[in-house]
Amino acid sequence: MTLCFLAALSAPLVASSCKHGAAHISKTYHGVGVIDSVDQNLHTVNIDHEEIKDYMPAMNMLYKVRKKISLEDFKHGDHVEFTIQDGDSGATVTEMKKQSGSKPIGKTLLAPLRGERPI
Repeated sequence: MTLCFLAALSAPLVASSCKHGAAHISKTYHGVGVIDSVDQNLHTVNIDHEEIKDYMPAMNMLYKVRKKISLEDFKHGDHVEFTIQDGDSGATVTEMKKQSGSKPIGKTLLAPLRGERPI
């Protein structure tokens, strides 16, 4: 009986240590899109992006941004290229730069590319 009780208590600990002991492989993806909003306080950016190959379809999504990236230079309507690292803590933008020579176009011009109605 004592042996069964100890085994029952230790099972979650063993499972927990296996989960944390296993190395999670983070993957890196590259995307392009238009900034919908920037939150300096939460250090997040909402990007209306094209399909990110082998990761996700085109959509508007909120991302955490690595603290080393200053968000002061980014605003609504900026065209950006960005790199996402998807790891244990979710998807985080690790690099982001404005696309040179791009004019802000917003969702109105991106929507037809996705088969959506322009707003």
